[in-house]
Amino acid sequence: MEILNYVLGIAGVLVLVALLALIIYVITFVGKLKTTISEANHTINVLTKDVDVLANQVDKLLSKTNVLVDDVNKKVATIDPLFVAVKDLSESVSKINKTGNDVAYGFNKKRRGFSTAVGKVASTVVNARKKKPGGNEL
Repeated sequence: MEILNYVLGIAGVLVLVALLALIIYVITFVGKLKTTISEANHTINVLTKDVDVLANQVDKLLSKTNVLVDDVNKKVATIDPLFVAVKDLSESVSKINKTGNDVAYGFNKKRRGFSTAVGKVASTVVNARKKKPGGNEL
């Protein structure tokens, strides 16, 4: 029985040592966890402040952008009639070019017809002279 008490005593000491080791590990873990949570809270606070500053800057930037867009729209509205006038002028110039091309084509067609007629008359005259005695003189 003494041996049994001795073994139980050793087992109890081992359990006590294991329990003590576990308690020390848990305390260390909880200490590191506390440090990590503290750092996470600090990081969240810094990020919150940075996001607030960034949101404020974005708001100001959007406000300035809206003012700029309004200014650009006013200036575009001012020069819009110029673009309409340029478009109208471009269409007029195109019509003038087409009319000029049509006139030139008609003139060339008439000229070709006139040239053909002159050629026929000249050919007839030359042929008539050839048929006449002594008609080779031109």
